[in-house]
Amino acid sequence: MEERLKIAIQKKGRLHDDTLNMFKNAGFRFTRDSTGFIMPCENAEFDLVLLRDDDIPTVVAQGAFELGIVGYNVYYEDCLGSENIKDSTEILQKFPFGKCRLSCAHNYGDVDSGTFALFMAHKIATSYPNTVKEWLSKTHSLTNDRQSVEIIEMKGSVELAPRFGIADAICDLVSSGMTLKENHLVEGETILHSTAILIANNNFNQSNETYKHIIETIEENTSAKDKKYIMFNCEEKNLEEILKIIDFVESPTVMPLAKKGMNAVHIMCSENDFRAVHNKLKQAGATSILVMSVEKVM
Repeated sequence: MEERLKIAIQKKGRLHDDTLNMFKNAGFRFTRDSTGFIMPCENAEFDLVLLRDDDIPTVVAQGAFELGIVGYNVYYEDCLGSENIKDSTEILQKFPFGKCRLSCAHNYGDVDSGTFALFMAHKIATSYPNTVKEWLSKTHSLTNDRQSVEIIEMKGSVELAPRFGIADAICDLVSSGMTLKENHLVEGETILHSTAILIANNNFNQSNETYKHIIETIEENTSAKDKKYIMFNCEEKNLEEILKIIDFVESPTVMPLAKKGMNAVHIMCSENDFRAVHNKLKQAGATSILVMSVEKVM
């Protein structure tokens, strides 16, 4: 019998909430043990373990946990700082949440944000010193004017550094950009795009039945969110034209109705695909259009 999988996740914050919602929306149920940082799954053979985000790559690399869910920005930074993490782990999956970007920002009123680059600064405050050093190293090979730059590592409140004279620019995570505006900072170039990722120890067996069940269940739920089940009626004479409009659907269901010469058409497709042809369907004679959400695709 396979042992219960241990999956390290962020213990608090937005990524924590999004990760838990992903599991819960897929139908997994959790309790909490007496320590408060282990969440056993009640209906599958795995446990979630709540850790600091920057500890997750380390514990997965050491083999203490088979899997971990963390922001790509954290993983990239830790791989640059540790050969062990880089050599002992791999990315198995990217998730559609936790999207953000690592960008530089400044408070130079006379410098356009589109032309500002990190190498223009004298001092840069950041929580991602390895990523910034790597970027500056690449930039150095592209420009001859680059001045000497001092990188000041801060664990939090990076956006305050220019206000208090600690640095004249920052490199920090940006989602909406509201924090930058509140601190009178202008966003410059982006040096890294990030999203939530699933990482594994290199010794992890991806044929593990629990792992396959988790991924399949999450994918079923995720794909269902983008799907709509659509039903409409049309006259027989319009059916051929309507089927051409929805030719992106592999095999529509067509059923005759009680009224002679009328058919019912049932399809399942993405919401975006349906929106693109909605008006064309109506113009071609589709009536009584009913759009329903899909709970699960199996």
